[in-house]
Amino acid sequence: MGSRRIGLARTQALIQQLKRELQMNGSKFVGEKEKIMATTAVTTLTAADSGATIVWTHHAATGYNITLPKCATGLRFTVKFEIGTAITGHHIAVGDASDRFFGTATVMSTTNDKSAVQSKAKADTGAKFIHTQSDIATTGGNAGDVIEIVAIDDTHWLVNARLHTSNAAPSGLTVFKDAE
Repeated sequence: MGSRRIGLARTQALIQQLKRELQMNGSKFVGEKEKIMATTAVTTLTAADSGATIVWTHHAATGYNITLPKCATGLRFTVKFEIGTAITGHHIAVGDASDRFFGTATVMSTTNDKSAVQSKAKADTGAKFIHTQSDIATTGGNAGDVIEIVAIDDTHWLVNARLHTSNAAPSGLTVFKDAE
């Protein structure tokens, strides 16, 4: 066998074939597991933790924070509550002074058929903390609650929080906060 030249047209055709969608035809990945990180103390996440599900076990005696890494397009985290607590001081914080949260937090009562919604616009420059406390009307954070966080650019984290409170009438939500 000698060396064989491939013409430009053939090379381009081969490259175009590589750009096509992968057809799985019902195939499944085996051995893939979701990345789970349990937190029981102050935790600072890194970009390498992106894609992880964070299981947040609130400490019953003192509050603690989860701090995100510097916002970078495509980073994402899902925070799931293992145990809710009435202790104040549980926050998810941005990792850089220029980063911001925006999106929607929905808080539903576990004792009454009521709910409230807080929306933060992307243009709002103040939301640096997501506050949780399981028993007050202005936040939530009980077992089974979920907060999805996705970096849509290098300064904005998009948040979808679905929380519950043991308070009968959630109102005046302060899930998104400017300070702790």
